[in-house]
Amino acid sequence: MDPATGRAYRQGVYWVEVSVPAPLLLETGLRLVDTPGVGGLVEGHADLALATVELADALIFVVSANSELTRSELDFLRRATERIHAVLFVLTQVDLYPGWQSVLIRNQALLAEHAPDYRDAPWLPVSSRYRFDATGPVTRTSPPPAVSAVVSTR
Repeated sequence: MDPATGRAYRQGVYWVEVSVPAPLLLETGLRLVDTPGVGGLVEGHADLALATVELADALIFVVSANSELTRSELDFLRRATERIHAVLFVLTQVDLYPGWQSVLIRNQALLAEHAPDYRDAPWLPVSSRYRFDATGPVTRTSPPPAVSAVVSTR
């Protein structure tokens, strides 16, 4: 979808499936479905994401550490509380934004106000850079240990 015009780049494409070799997660039958962003320029993405959430067992909500949750994201999350209770928030790019802890605290306060059912949901700060700079047996196909731990306990 072209974000500037809201029109499809190619007609007739309704979904794309991507396989990733991540045996630690996939052996358990885990299936991840990536929906369009809920704060984007294309109207209807939030409704599509909500319809998908209704079929899910859990929601992994990914946001950048560069800014707090937007009004459209908070509206989506408020509506999502009616459909799903298990949620994990992932705060990305913490290596790029030194003030990410303030963003995290503000996001938690916004959730308490706008989607209180999610106020105690876990937040996972992540950084691809820190992950690949780490020492030890880390591969590009293995999930971060913290993600594996949270997913396996939920």
